[in-house]
Amino acid sequence: MIGPSQYLSGLNRYILRQCLSVMFFVTGALTASGGSWNAAQVSELVSWGHTEIRARGLGSYIADAAAAHNFHQIVLGVGVTPLKAVAQAVENFDLC
Repeated sequence: MIGPSQYLSGLNRYILRQCLSVMFFVTGALTASGGSWNAAQVSELVSWGHTEIRARGLGSYIADAAAAHNFHQIVLGVGVTPLKAVAQAVENFDLC
């Protein structure tokens, strides 16, 4: 019986490996960019002792809503987050 790996020639295996490595790189790059975007959003409100540094943005909106225990504003802020990311991607990459 012939196994699935025996159907692939040397060139096909090389091409398959290259395609998989590109897919892994793209997945890792997207994950890293998402993580950095989340870190930037969290850093909009920084407090150290009695000192508080605040930037206007979605992250500070969510932090203020969490501090006020306002669940509806938290859900709204978290729900707007992916919409903002898609809008920025469309604007930056000129997809439309």
